[in-house]
Amino acid sequence: MINITEYQPNQHDALREVFSSAIRQVGKQVYNPQQINAWAPLSYDKLGWANRLDEIAPFMAWIDNKLVGYADVQNDGYIDHFFVHGDYQRLGVAKALMNTIKAQNQSRVKLYSHVSLSAYDFFIAQGFVEVEKQQANISGITLTNFLMEKR
Repeated sequence: MINITEYQPNQHDALREVFSSAIRQVGKQVYNPQQINAWAPLSYDKLGWANRLDEIAPFMAWIDNKLVGYADVQNDGYIDHFFVHGDYQRLGVAKALMNTIKAQNQSRVKLYSHVSLSAYDFFIAQGFVEVEKQQANISGITLTNFLMEKR
């Protein structure tokens, strides 16, 4: 069973593990090693990471007391982070996170996000449409993603 909880600031390291595993395990199917390392470097600013999480206050998905995913949605409908641990793919975690987003935002005109190649099909299946293909620059490395929205 997947349990969704509110953000817990004491989970910064566990959230980083989810983020990193999602990119390193799932992203490697569509991004090259340089792109993976730019997006999820092994060495990172821990205080900056903690501050960013405190800003976006993501809700968290748990299976058997293990943090397996997290996502946020901002006041304007922007989904900044949406990640499922690489070991917990295809177990309904992403759908549970998206259902939480949708339930919390029923009155919102639109939801939107910058969606990775690896998450593209999932967002399409959830009713999002591609607005624009983009080239993001992270530490001098270019990654393709998509501006997607759901009205």
